[in-house]
Amino acid sequence: ALYSDEDIYLLDDPLSAVDSEVANHIFDKCICDYLKTKTVVLVTHQIQFIQKATKILVLKEGRSLAFGTYEELLDSGIDFMSLISDNKYNVKQDISNENTNEIVMVDKMAENTLAVQNEESEPKDQFIADEYRHKGSVEGKVYWHYIRAGGGPLLISVILFTTIIYYFLDTYIDIYLSIW
Repeated sequence: ALYSDEDIYLLDDPLSAVDSEVANHIFDKCICDYLKTKTVVLVTHQIQFIQKATKILVLKEGRSLAFGTYEELLDSGIDFMSLISDNKYNVKQDISNENTNEIVMVDKMAENTLAVQNEESEPKDQFIADEYRHKGSVEGKVYWHYIRAGGGPLLISVILFTTIIYYFLDTYIDIYLSIW
């Protein structure tokens, strides 16, 4: 998306597919530096990036909960941690050092996966549908429907003829120039 050099970028949680170190690097170098003169709409569940946003829209259950700068949202009393812990993450505070409170986000799905792997149980339901393979040829009426959907036999013939002429002339020009 960055290579297109547009004025507005809509980014739908691109940082969730990478680890936190790479996500921080992408956010700092790409979004904050490279796109600093552009309008960027970043949809994300990762609240560590919201401090650098100029405007923040907080959604809960599809409805707008709050809109403003980071400081305005903190002053309004929005509890970001509860919003995240309600949805995808458990938030834990590590108080190993009295001066530091480090927030650690643990993915609920990872915890559930570990719990399921530790249990010895038989699979109850099959979640993957059976696949069927059919052998044979495609009937002629299917091709006829494609031709009619593509504009009819006349238009398809003109497009096919034009394409053949184009490639013939393209090849002929190379041959002519090599002889010349």
